[in-house]
Amino acid sequence: MTNFTNMNRQDQQAYLMKPIIDELKQVGGQSTTKDLKRAVVESDENIPENILTMYKTSRKGRKYLPFNFAFNFAISNLIMAGMLERPKQGIVTLTEKGRQYNGTSEELSTSVYEISLPQWQEKINKT
Repeated sequence: MTNFTNMNRQDQQAYLMKPIIDELKQVGGQSTTKDLKRAVVESDENIPENILTMYKTSRKGRKYLPFNFAFNFAISNLIMAGMLERPKQGIVTLTEKGRQYNGTSEELSTSVYEISLPQWQEKINKT
């Protein structure tokens, strides 16, 4: 297994989907985004613990956390696939489909992308 920081952003997104589902199952199906992010990093040995403080500087000189992009897109893809819901800002909840998922990480990312990628493409075409 490659270290999380050596993966490209899409691989990071795909990798994060299963730990997000698993962590939500463990905490009862609902969590704040902030707590979920922390719990996923703490429970996965392939993600460095300092990733939540590994800032980069953009070309325009702004600081940002690359992990947030991968995490937030993983959440968005899971929502599009019907595995998660956002009842309100800052809260993530497992749907019944998410609760029942028992496959591998690869099976999850494949099935999620089958649903979400056409939706992303549709959004791009509208703009």
